[in-house]
Amino acid sequence: LKDGSGSLHGGAAMRVVGLVSGGKDSIWNLHYCRHFGHEVVCIANLAPPSGVDELDSYMYQTVGWDLIKDISDALGLPLVRRTISGVPMETSSQSYTPQEGDEVEDLKLLLQDALKEHPGLEA
Repeated sequence: LKDGSGSLHGGAAMRVVGLVSGGKDSIWNLHYCRHFGHEVVCIANLAPPSGVDELDSYMYQTVGWDLIKDISDALGLPLVRRTISGVPMETSSQSYTPQEGDEVEDLKLLLQDALKEHPGLEA
C-alpha cells in the first residue's frame, strides 16, 4: 500500500532511466517502475554497430534495436543511445573487473551520457 511517500514500496520515488533493449521485458520494467511511483525521465539503449542487426553479445539483446526510436516517441520520453564498441571479455569468470574494451564498459558510458543529459537522475 502507498505510505504517502509517493511510492508503493515504502521508499522515496526516484527519477530513473529505463534501459530498453526493444524486448517486452524492458518495456514491462518501465511500467513496473511507474507502478511503484518512480518517474521514468528517459530511456537508454545500446545499439549494435552500423550494418549489424543482431550482435553476438553476452550482455546485450540487440534484436529490435531499430524500433527503439519509435518506442521513445510513443512513450514521449527522450532517448539516450550509444553504439556498442566493446567485446565480451572474461566470460568464464563470475566476477567482474573493469577492462577497457569490454562490452560492459559500454553500459557504464551509456549511463554517464544519460546523467550528463539528465542531471537529476537517481537510478
